[in-house]
Amino acid sequence: MSELAPHDAAKAIAHPLRAAILNALADREASPIELAKEMGEPLPNVSYHVRALHKLGAVALVRQRHVGERWSTPIRPPCGSG
Repeated sequence: MSELAPHDAAKAIAHPLRAAILNALADREASPIELAKEMGEPLPNVSYHVRALHKLGAVALVRQRHVGERWSTPIRPPCGSG
């Protein structure tokens, strides 16, 4: 995955929750469920911003696993970022 264009990078961190998600994923993988719990934010809000970051290429899907009744999507910054 290539580096983000400056415009996309600005969009990725324009929202405080997106910036917090990127910071939390700086050196590890985490699912939206894990991030929501750690940040004390509602899961739908975290999931929305994770999807937005993924669409911009700021985070990458690592794998999917079934967790109870939900699908958890661990994410990480794309290769070459940071």
